[in-house]
Amino acid sequence: MLFVPEAREPSAAELVRAAKALPVLTVGDGEGFAEDCGSIGFVTRDDRVQFEINPEAAARACLTVSSQLLRLATIVRDGRRARP
Repeated sequence: MLFVPEAREPSAAELVRAAKALPVLTVGDGEGFAEDCGSIGFVTRDDRVQFEINPEAAARACLTVSSQLLRLATIVRDGRRARP
């Protein structure tokens, strides 16, 4: 697992790109993380922490996300939100 905090430095973005080809779960916080590059992103909405999952990013890392976890998350795809 690779956690990338919201205050990302350029070197952190390089780590995420390098991890795309490896079986590494990339997790970050901040709006758009899962849409941009990560598998799971934590976001704050309505004063609550919620999470987004990008199944495409997880599949590229050869990871499977459980259907139970997917039901709780907002599903996003590369560059777009699939379900609010």
